[in-house]
Amino acid sequence: MLLKYFVKMMNGKRLETVADVIRALGGNSAAAKFFRVGESQVSNMLAKGEISRSHHLRLYLYLTDQGYRLDLEGIFGPSVMLGNEQMAWMDNRPAA
Repeated sequence: MLLKYFVKMMNGKRLETVADVIRALGGNSAAAKFFRVGESQVSNMLAKGEISRSHHLRLYLYLTDQGYRLDLEGIFGPSVMLGNEQMAWMDNRPAA
């Protein structure tokens, strides 16, 4: 069963933009239902090119379970990338 899951993941389509995500969810109306927001919020996400932070985990888990591979920076924005870069919220910390 685990092998079947990994094969599904490796063969999955790669989503690189917010528009790709909205299409994968079934369009603006279906995405609004998934996110539990109005269609105008989905349009705002498309215009901004980023998914609102409150939806990141649920969306990631749902789409990877469906077999999609995600470009995290392209979909969630540059602040999600770890490593040598600091996350955006770390820039606003008070000095110790």
